[in-house]
Amino acid sequence: HSTDGGADGQSETCIMVATEGQWHILVKAYTAIAGVEVKASYSTGTANVLANGTPITGHTAPAGSEWLYAIDVPADSANLKVTLTGGAGDADLYVRYGSAPTFTENDCYSIQGGSDGQTETCIVTATEGRWYILVNAYTDIENVTLTANYVPFAATLLANGQSVGGLTAAQADE
Repeated sequence: HSTDGGADGQSETCIMVATEGQWHILVKAYTAIAGVEVKASYSTGTANVLANGTPITGHTAPAGSEWLYAIDVPADSANLKVTLTGGAGDADLYVRYGSAPTFTENDCYSIQGGSDGQTETCIVTATEGRWYILVNAYTDIENVTLTANYVPFAATLLANGQSVGGLTAAQADE
């Protein structure tokens, strides 16, 4: 849903991963309106489905704007890491398996807030299937980047008392 209104000529946009079927649009006038235009459009294929590790750049919008994405995680993946980085403003991140997340119904959320460019990160144990990602502009945002990636599971079997050396990782990696 979108609730950005208030100023004359203010545009409101909802973007989501759509499922097949008939959709209904409700326009609620909180004040008197005239000459309002409603436009619905869709694209077929994988327009909002993310590719593993491919960043989506340039999220720029007023506070209250939302984007919904999905990523398909294959079997035998160890985890799913979703990050929002860079840019200006405060964007929040919500992740959920099997259906679109909300602010209250999600498997992971990151709402760190604060300064420009604050990184938001969700890391979840990756279940095979479709995961949904909601990006919410808590304040006006500019040039925020979304990246989602899963890691193929590659466990090392340890024998009792055996050590493994040479491990390296970036901060927050698992």
